[in-house]
Amino acid sequence: MSRFQVHFKGIKPILFDRYAGNNNTKLPPEKKFHLTQDGVICIPAINIYAALASESPTCAAKLVFGKTASKIKIGIQSFLHFDTPDLPLTDDDGKPIVFEGWNDKIKVFHHVAKVKKGSLSVPSPKERPGILPPWNMNFQCELLPNEFCKDEDLQAMLKMAQTMGMGTFRPQFGGFIMTQFEKVK
Repeated sequence: MSRFQVHFKGIKPILFDRYAGNNNTKLPPEKKFHLTQDGVICIPAINIYAALASESPTCAAKLVFGKTASKIKIGIQSFLHFDTPDLPLTDDDGKPIVFEGWNDKIKVFHHVAKVKKGSLSVPSPKERPGILPPWNMNFQCELLPNEFCKDEDLQAMLKMAQTMGMGTFRPQFGGFIMTQFEKVK
């Protein structure tokens, strides 16, 4: 078993658009954050799994390993574990980022997407809450021994995830650099 300490340092604003549970419910911006049980703004660990090993042709495994990605994805999906289901965001001092109202660090971003409806492109305005950089995500994960994915494969995929970003409206938002990938066990 290999345990790693990982640190992402946000270099672009990170946006959120938490799914309300159905397509008809419209949430106000302050309800679109992902929150831990303690109210800290977070990224669900499942989003890291998706960035690394989803069925998307742009997941990190596919981008790094090409045609051999299927085997590596099995290793990530089956043998990578996070200490917590929610990965809290912190400021540069290590203080958890908690939503207590809009301020100079936590803002609402307004964008208009063009959505195809038949042969038409219809404007679709969106409001998303976001956090200006710097933001940080520190977490530990462990990769259990397996024949599909090795420690260096995980590191390569996390590095590739830097090109994708975190949160929503990526890669224009949510950009980060991985400043630490250190084996702790």
